Amino acid sequence: MQDLRVAYKRDDFGNDIFARLAWSKDTLPKDSEPIALIFHGGGLIVGSAEIIPTPQVEWLVSNGFLVVIPNYRLAPQVSGRISYADCEEAYDWAVSKLPDIMSATHGVTIDSRRVVTMGHSAGGTIALHVAAKKDVKAVAAFYPSLYLSDTSTTSHKPTTVPPFGLMPDFEPTRDDWATITPSDKQLSEAPLGIPGLPPSPRTKWQMSILKN
Repeated sequence: MQDLRVAYKRDDFGNDIFARLAWSKDTLPKDSEPIALIFHGGGLIVGSAEIIPTPQVEWLVSNGFLVVIPNYRLAPQVSGRISYADCEEAYDWAVSKLPDIMSATHGVTIDSRRVVTMGHSAGGTIALHVAAKKDVKAVAAFYPSLYLSDTSTTSHKPTTVPPFGLMPDFEPTRDDWATITPSDKQLSEAPLGIPGLPPSPRTKWQMSILKN
């Protein structure tokens, strides 16, 4: 499997935002690969293309897909609307510019008329959103958040469900905010918390928001 990162846009400070690409090293120039556009989860606050499970990517590649996993700008430096707009732009880039890039640099032919979207959690919600806006043949959304405009749903209520309910309330300090919202870039990649290790200020802030 071939795997690389390619910048598909820039943030408001001019920093690159990357998409992860994966395809079969056995792809022949005459083959025409459909696109599997995957969006990572993380509540629009944490995560990156690197958290998509490798076996999932390998299965898609082995079944003839070119996999595109875009990063997107994360809250709180941008609103969710901007995160979603980044993902729409990633679709536009994948169908309009990526075919020429892959053909010229790797001899890979892409069928941009055949695109599927997928994702986990917040990524599943984004996959559904992009499919509603763009020409998408199929969607695979794993445990997405739905009906977010309905304030009676559990998404709008405090929770005691682990791990959120087990986390203490957290109010970021000035130094914490400096890492959550750096002054020279809009974060589009933020690691998930690792069990057994102290959580980052961003992770503690996220858990506190989801808890309350």
